[in-house]
Amino acid sequence: MDWVSLLIGIGVAHALMLSVFAAVAAQRRSEHAWLATLFAILAIVATAILVTHRTEGLIESVALIIEGAAAWAVGPVLYAYVRDAIDRPLGPVELSVHFGVCAVLFVAFTLAMLTLPWSALQWAVAPYELGYTLASAFTLSHGRRNPSARGFWWPLAALTLMFSIHAGQALRFFAPRLANDAVPLLGALGASLILFAVLITQARRVAGPRYARSALKRGELERIYAQLLLALDGPPPLYRKLDLSLAQLSAAAAVTPHHASQAISEIGGGSFYDMLTARRVAEAKRRLLDPANAQVAVDVLGTEAGFRSRSAFYAAFKAATGASPAEYRKNGGKIVSGTPG
Repeated sequence: MDWVSLLIGIGVAHALMLSVFAAVAAQRRSEHAWLATLFAILAIVATAILVTHRTEGLIESVALIIEGAAAWAVGPVLYAYVRDAIDRPLGPVELSVHFGVCAVLFVAFTLAMLTLPWSALQWAVAPYELGYTLASAFTLSHGRRNPSARGFWWPLAALTLMFSIHAGQALRFFAPRLANDAVPLLGALGASLILFAVLITQARRVAGPRYARSALKRGELERIYAQLLLALDGPPPLYRKLDLSLAQLSAAAAVTPHHASQAISEIGGGSFYDMLTARRVAEAKRRLLDPANAQVAVDVLGTEAGFRSRSAFYAAFKAATGASPAEYRKNGGKIVSGTPG
């Protein structure tokens, strides 16, 4: 095996490892499921390209179809991941549209392979992928200006990886002999770098507590946390503010954002987002069980509790109670599927 194939193989292994890490983390945050899917697809693309460059006949044709299927899917998956990471997830209808178009294009692509060479079809696939990457980059940039957005650096890393792959695609177009393995090689190197970053991040997390140098005692942290909870409830009720940030909550509680973050982490046992979501879920539960709201739509109550979208409301509520808002209301807040309501 030549060194290019070895590097690609290492990158594929790394992408699969990242997929496993993200899939495990998906138990806590839904965007990690999209990230796991993204890395798995990139691993499939890299493997398929390597196979097509080393085989001929039926095996090569099958590998090209697999590469095409993954190539069409990577765009919507990347976009869905970025949207979820900045707390603006796509709804079921939007997801159906994106992946429905993806499926139609893949079928058309497969039929076109009967008459057109793969090199010609790449001119359709690459701009499609690039369009999704640019749309994802624009969405991330816009979401960064939203103080309540949760994710930034990992989506940025994924986008950087995708842009490096697009650079490899350009090389394949204009210098095919020079860059036959450019796309999987760049993807492999990118996966290796991101895996290295993941390991460094985890090592730092294990090495010592984030607030090890803080002089605040537990009693002071408990007082700060209580102030934050009071400020969150208002008046006015800040948890209903769609773009509420840690800085805004800290200002309302008359504490510094750093001290607020430490109190939330060490006393509350989570992040600012976790604290805010828990308060919104609690308010949604109260509203769902209020007889005065018996004729009010579930989605309206979710919005009144501070949730930005229906999908975010349902995902958070399901994670907290084990039931959908409608099921929770129907059962009068009783235990559903072994999970406290």
